[in-house]
Amino acid sequence: MEQDLGHAIEHIITSSTGQPAVLRSSMAVGGGCINAARVVVLEDGRRYFVKSNPRPLPGMFPAEAESLNAMATTEIIRVPRALGTGGEPGSEYPDCIP
Repeated sequence: MEQDLGHAIEHIITSSTGQPAVLRSSMAVGGGCINAARVVVLEDGRRYFVKSNPRPLPGMFPAEAESLNAMATTEIIRVPRALGTGGEPGSEYPDCIP
């Protein structure tokens, strides 16, 4: 995994959870056809599913994050909550959604 992407993931998780995030490992997994999918494990054992794409369509990850979080709030079906995104105009972080 690229160093910039790793730092972005750590920053997004830390900002969202209020707990420091230090990556211990990253493993590619299935689940993405146009995006890279991986599971990252932090030093404290927390695990996150992360999608990334070096050239996403404009607004793709923020729209997906908003949709996932809207579905999760219904509590009708089990849906992962998106912690945040990177790579949008003005963002200093690469394109990802943990």
